[in-house]
Amino acid sequence: MNRHGERLTYPDYGRDEILPDFEGHAMTVVRDDGVHRHLKFRNPATCVYWFELVTWPGVLVINGDCGTYVFARVDDMFTFFRGGNGRSTINPSYWAQKLLATDCHGTNGHREYSEEMGRDALASEMRSLRERGASNEVLRDLRESVTLDEGQHELFRTVNAWGFKEDGVRDWYVPDFWDHRFEDFTRSFIRNLHAIVWGIAQYDASKAQMLATAGGAA
Repeated sequence: MNRHGERLTYPDYGRDEILPDFEGHAMTVVRDDGVHRHLKFRNPATCVYWFELVTWPGVLVINGDCGTYVFARVDDMFTFFRGGNGRSTINPSYWAQKLLATDCHGTNGHREYSEEMGRDALASEMRSLRERGASNEVLRDLRESVTLDEGQHELFRTVNAWGFKEDGVRDWYVPDFWDHRFEDFTRSFIRNLHAIVWGIAQYDASKAQMLATAGGAA
């Protein structure tokens, strides 16, 4: 979700909204020894949205103002996260599969219940009931039985327990409601993915500048 309550979705996942928060960040290289790296990114005037990237063979950790996440995939994790399409697009679904650990404080984990996705799931089931011949009375009873803002467990419990006998003859119910997805990526997770890609780009630019300077001096 973004600051306006909207979902951060494909293709940019709020990139243009999030990246300005890193403007003014300076990179400090604590360690840069092959795949053993420790880089800090912080605005000298404030600690807001600071973060650090730490890598060792096969692992990358991002830690900072918006949580801590640990990923593992390839020997040099910078190669895993480098964008290749010129827009530094992130890939939350795939990258989440490479998580070793996710932040456990507040809403800083990588997934959370999405009221919007709950509403979409309920709308899908109501369309299915309509296609099967349910009346407006049936659909209204289901909708009025559900409270979307109380979390996914309450939503599951309510919908799975719901039933309606129409004209005392036909029983209506919602089968397999568990098949729907009700969790979206947290804003903190999305922000940290953008921070990883942005931080690596700053590192690469710094290395390229060092090589250019060295070449010019030669």
